[in-house]
Amino acid sequence: MDKRLEAFLQKLVRQVHGEKLPVALEQKMVMDLNLQLQQKLHEVSLAALSNEVDRIEYQNLVLGEVSADTLGKFLHDRVPDLNSKLSACVTDFQNDYIKVCQSQV
Repeated sequence: MDKRLEAFLQKLVRQVHGEKLPVALEQKMVMDLNLQLQQKLHEVSLAALSNEVDRIEYQNLVLGEVSADTLGKFLHDRVPDLNSKLSACVTDFQNDYIKVCQSQV
């Protein structure tokens, strides 16, 4: 997992649940959140592509496990406002997680 992403998710878990969680539980929560966020980012990226050919090529790149740099270049070449879309996705994910956790208290 990317170190910046891991730090972000760890900070989010600690913000919501405090710093007294057992280490193993915190790590599992971070890993689970990482999978959820990666799925959301994938969905946003796929939806941002304007035509079916690009969507198929993107999915083939993902399935081919190309490097993050290659995948990023592919997306940025085709989606000019990709950064703002991904940023909004992360913000929504963070806010939704906080709301869900607070509603269970």
